[in-house]
Amino acid sequence: MFCVHDSLVKWLTYLFASVSLFSFCTADDFKPMSRTERLKLRDEARDMFYHAYYAYMENAYPADELMPLTCSGRYRGLTPNRGDIDDSLGNFSLTLIDTLDTLVILGDLEEFEQAIKMVIKDVSFDSDIVVSVFETNIRVLG
Repeated sequence: MFCVHDSLVKWLTYLFASVSLFSFCTADDFKPMSRTERLKLRDEARDMFYHAYYAYMENAYPADELMPLTCSGRYRGLTPNRGDIDDSLGNFSLTLIDTLDTLVILGDLEEFEQAIKMVIKDVSFDSDIVVSVFETNIRVLG
């Protein structure tokens, strides 16, 4: 099964390690990265994005989110509620919408076009529900 759990754990480990290391660094500790290092990290970030993107598309689309431990979709009203954290869910494929800008940044215009077609076909905002304005803005409009 294609799941994002390992990538998520790896990403969180990098994040927390970076924050921890950064807090102990001085200006003398920062040295510019070589071109090879930058390209390697760029390619790793691209690979992690596509791993998560395809896991969502294969296991959760058109749900709002992919639950990484179960590799299944999270739908508002169909999965157990997590309280306020679910206020951003509106059953409008948040994760797909959230990735559109990344597809453009990566230059994957073919996948971007396919994703736009899916949004046009499957996404509707015509729902009488309460959603978090902040969460919806940062994921849909952001």
